[in-house]
Amino acid sequence: MKHYDESNDQRGGLSYLYVIPLTSFLRYRHDYLTGLDHPEFTRRTDIIQLPVSEGTEWSEEEKITSGGHLYSIKINGTLKKSDRIGPHLLRELECGSWMVLHVDSLGVCRMSGSEEVPMRFELTSKSGSAPSSSNIRSFTFSCSQAAPSVICSVDLPIL
Repeated sequence: MKHYDESNDQRGGLSYLYVIPLTSFLRYRHDYLTGLDHPEFTRRTDIIQLPVSEGTEWSEEEKITSGGHLYSIKINGTLKKSDRIGPHLLRELECGSWMVLHVDSLGVCRMSGSEEVPMRFELTSKSGSAPSSSNIRSFTFSCSQAAPSVICSVDLPIL
């Protein structure tokens, strides 16, 4: 009999966020014993770890279209001035095509985006008079793909 393991722990948000260039991703190695996929990388030095602040979130919405299933995936977060992410790195993120490895607060690891459908980075900067909106840069990684994000297993931290 199949059993559903109900957990009362419903913490949200992300704990880790790794941005992976398409050229650094090698393949998934499937572990038949656990049923999990393990991502393998060619150059870990090209992987970018972004700071995760409170409110960094991942969402995946499934839509059924005439062509089949479509999953709209978004990862939203904020970069504070104290995060010290320079303009050269932001420009690299804006120009590149990415896969994003993210781990939520419950320890579930997922890889979003693929070589065929990479994630795109968008940045919004604003400065307001309220303390909550002064010098805030918001970012979004997004894509729409035919399959959901891959639940995978990695040894953290990967860098």
